[in-house]
Amino acid sequence: MKKNRNHIKILIANLLKTLLVFFIVIDIWIGILYIKGNDFFQFYNVLILIFIAIIVYCVMDIWKNWIIKENCDFQAQETYILMLLNQKRYKEHIGLHLELLYTSLVLGKYDQSQQEIDKLKEWNNRLNNMQRFQLQLYNIDCMISMNKTASLKKELEKAEIDLNKLQRVNNKTMQKVQMGIRLRRYLTEENWEDILKLLKEISKVSKNVTIYEQICIAYIQGKCDYELKNYKEAFEELRFVIKYGGSTKYVKLANCLLEKIPEKNLPEKISAKKYIRIKHGMNRKIFFLIISCFMVSLFN
Repeated sequence: MKKNRNHIKILIANLLKTLLVFFIVIDIWIGILYIKGNDFFQFYNVLILIFIAIIVYCVMDIWKNWIIKENCDFQAQETYILMLLNQKRYKEHIGLHLELLYTSLVLGKYDQSQQEIDKLKEWNNRLNNMQRFQLQLYNIDCMISMNKTASLKKELEKAEIDLNKLQRVNNKTMQKVQMGIRLRRYLTEENWEDILKLLKEISKVSKNVTIYEQICIAYIQGKCDYELKNYKEAFEELRFVIKYGGSTKYVKLANCLLEKIPEKNLPEKISAKKYIRIKHGMNRKIFFLIISCFMVSLFN
């Protein structure tokens, strides 16, 4: 069996991105000095290097997101994060621990998720408002996954109140998060029909969705269809999850649901639902790549 080396690719991509940021900052400073010295020929050369650096940065970002969000290889992401956290300087890095918590939830490692939640709660004073809110949502997700429903209603109400207190959140993001909280409430209450209606709303406002996001939606929709005894629709959604779900927990969950579907309720010929693959943030990044390539050619 071929060993997964994707965590090394993620490491290389992130390392190159960091180096390129420093390179761009230095080049901008050098370019300003050339402008002050009226040396426009050298300034144009520096400008070409900046655009080349931007192109490489975008390529690295697309490569990293392709591995994690398009191929759904969250196992590689977890390995990469743990590799960093084993280093002394990253031991208490808040951002990495939040990312590990999120990744653990996606992989279905709830014991590890709970450990990260407890750890981040101890560091509450070091978290900013957005990080505290993220921790709230991840904690709710963990509670739903582990069927800890006793205080879920209270936690969801608190999340709605805290969302309205957040500053510098645009309307689009606010709407998306509000829908996410509603979805969590419906899942807790097992309002399957309301969930299906909400998923339609989400699909209308969501653009540039990744394969992982499609997997999440497909599993929830498949779960709702199964509970409502719409077995044909459930089968299509769940087969899609199994085919593209990668290392996520949704593959195992989808397989469990499929085993419960009575065969007599399925038609003889049926296949997995075909989704349109939309790359993670590709439209904007490709636009920047095209512009950067054009500017390099122009200056040359």
